[in-house]
Amino acid sequence: MHTIYDHAGRLLTQTQNINTQVQEMIANNHYDELGQLVVKNVGGHHLEDVVNLEIIGNTITKTQNTSSWNAGLATKTKISNDGFIEYEMPQTNKAIMVGLSLNNQNANYNTIKYAIYTATQGRIYVYESGTSRGQKGTYTIGDTFRVERVGTTVYYKKNGTTFYTSTVPSTGALAGDVSIHHYQGKIKNLRIRSDDHTDGVGLQTIDYAYNVRGWLKRINTPGALGDDLFGFELNYNTPQGPTPQHGTTTPCTTETSAM
Repeated sequence: MHTIYDHAGRLLTQTQNINTQVQEMIANNHYDELGQLVVKNVGGHHLEDVVNLEIIGNTITKTQNTSSWNAGLATKTKISNDGFIEYEMPQTNKAIMVGLSLNNQNANYNTIKYAIYTATQGRIYVYESGTSRGQKGTYTIGDTFRVERVGTTVYYKKNGTTFYTSTVPSTGALAGDVSIHHYQGKIKNLRIRSDDHTDGVGLQTIDYAYNVRGWLKRINTPGALGDDLFGFELNYNTPQGPTPQHGTTTPCTTETSAM
């Protein structure tokens, strides 16, 4: 099992691997500016098109003993507006590209729309749709990289600092895209996040709502469940149904979907 927390120690993502199965998402959480949980995605697989790779815990490794751009994967998760893909480099002697694409055509690097190329000898390049934008510095073991879209602009970052800004405007939903050249090439802690909370691909999306005091007032929406499996609403000072008696809890509205 692998977990990622934010700067405040709040759980962001939790995943697991069972034997050799594809990594499964347990939870993917989003918080508002007050630190309140507003969206939780639970269950399901968030990676697809996994080719010649092994995923164990938080590490993705190329398993085919060849030097070719024939190992890769994509995220089912996509960012519709602002968001990013982020990962950590545990080595400096393998050729790896990670970035964002409109779709995953194959395992090759040349179909990644916006990619960071961490090359051998600790060198950093930027590639966009297979075209090099030149070397952009160096990296060491443990450095964290991010390809981030804000508005229509894509930024390339190392350890939180922008080292290149794309001149190619970006629109549309973007998925994470990975290509690895060398045998035993690795990346760690891969994650993709969307600022509008649309990045979760799971079995269930749970929405939370709060009143002005910060009290939880609703999970999902009773009466309008759609694909949700359940929903309930706490009424507090506006109870529905029988009048509450002293020592009883405040009435609430609940609904479950037909399975």
